[in-house]
Amino acid sequence: MNELLGCALVTGGSRGIGNAIGRRLAKDGFDVVLIGRDLDALQKEVGEIDAFGGRASLLQVDFLSDDYLGEISKFLVDKELKPNILINGLGGGFGSKTFDSIEIYRKVFHLNLFVAHELMNLIVANAKSMGWGRVVFIGTLAINHKSASAPYVASKAALMAYMKIVAKDLAKINENFLACAVSPGAMNVKGKYLNKLKSEDPEKLTDFLERNSVAAGRLGEPDEVARVVSFLCDRETTYLNGCNIEIDGGASN
Repeated sequence: MNELLGCALVTGGSRGIGNAIGRRLAKDGFDVVLIGRDLDALQKEVGEIDAFGGRASLLQVDFLSDDYLGEISKFLVDKELKPNILINGLGGGFGSKTFDSIEIYRKVFHLNLFVAHELMNLIVANAKSMGWGRVVFIGTLAINHKSASAPYVASKAALMAYMKIVAKDLAKINENFLACAVSPGAMNVKGKYLNKLKSEDPEKLTDFLERNSVAAGRLGEPDEVARVVSFLCDRETTYLNGCNIEIDGGASN
């Protein structure tokens, strides 16, 4: 294990892509804080990271609670952690539909955009003092393909526009303070629809991949996203301020 490089907050760290990213950053030498709602899954992942010699801690948080930010801030102070990396894996459509009420839209925008802003503010001072930092937002190809609910696509599109402006402002603070994004395509996430198709109906999965122009002819793996995030979080990775890397097997070409 390398000397610790810094501290990374990973939201959505209990499973799937966020889980893979947390594990990869721990292997890279970061002190990782996994944040999510599923306590059992978080505990299991922290145990696995500890087993290979990484450093990880967990925080169970409901981002819809009134004081989620206070809970996170207190945890960081109590643990004497000063994160300079944010992996914003939180997000989703949460069952929303185009003609839902404004309250549903507010909920989706809160979870996909507003939380990201508040968490980013938690790491700015630390990144300034350390001379470098990273904010990596998890995007979605649904913005390009218009393939999900209106609240979700709108909130994620807003997040990507926000990321571009933030990237410029952070670069003015320090050119090594990068804000950027990765946008995964069709992924093989355990328990999700496409993962079930892979084992239960391979022909239907093949049809899905063809209809969605996935040139690679297979689902992507969470570890493939994690490797790209690892690259973006390398201190020597520079001049990528504001990039959005699409990890989609050629579907967006």
